[in-house]
Amino acid sequence: MSQENIEIVGFVTAFFIILASFITGALLYLRQYRKKKLEHEEEKNSLQKQHQLQLMQTQLNSQQQTMHHIGREIHDSVGQKLTLASIYTKQMTAENDKAAAIYSLIDESLRELRQLSKSLTDPELLTISIHDLLMKEAERVNASGACYLRIEPLAAPDNLEPGEKNTLFRLLQEFIQNSLKHAACRNITISFLKDDAQLVVHATDDGKGFELKANNAGNGLYNMKRRAEELKAELLLNSRPGSGTQLTIKIPVA
Repeated sequence: MSQENIEIVGFVTAFFIILASFITGALLYLRQYRKKKLEHEEEKNSLQKQHQLQLMQTQLNSQQQTMHHIGREIHDSVGQKLTLASIYTKQMTAENDKAAAIYSLIDESLRELRQLSKSLTDPELLTISIHDLLMKEAERVNASGACYLRIEPLAAPDNLEPGEKNTLFRLLQEFIQNSLKHAACRNITISFLKDDAQLVVHATDDGKGFELKANNAGNGLYNMKRRAEELKAELLLNSRPGSGTQLTIKIPVA
């Protein structure tokens, strides 16, 4: 075999060796790529399953919380309106035109019961401020003529989540309800102060007051303390006979 043929054979052999190495490398790369892709798909499916399980657990927890929430709201929200209805009833002997207002309150209470059975949080809490919620409450209270509820405007946004807003609103409703039922007051005032760290709410009435120690176990005070704990807020209550009642709520805000 001539030198030239030997060189050709060597070149062809080298070419096939390089080609075989390239093909082998490509096959190994594709195999590794497919393996990683399968591992990625398995990991993705595993994460999706974990996410679905978390969603199911969250839904179960939410359902349980809703049942407890409905029981509390029946007492706090509907109880407030029925208290006002009771006040109207006492005045019917002198003013028979109050009957229409009584029917309106009872009808509103029934509608709210239906809403509570459907949703944990009232949809309007997503768009309405705590000040506007209280202004609506003031309209109902002031229409009774038994007491005047004054809401001082909040200049800065309250920055409260819907759940927090609902809890604060129900807490203040409890204070208003207790003042109407027990304080024999003529005026209730609710005001706000806000800085970068906290929202401070002051609620006062000019009623007959009470001894705190003697009423420490009362259901109304217990409910307010429980709601303050939900807000992670500091709650201060001051009262004494003849000097009305003063409530301060300090809520940390983001």
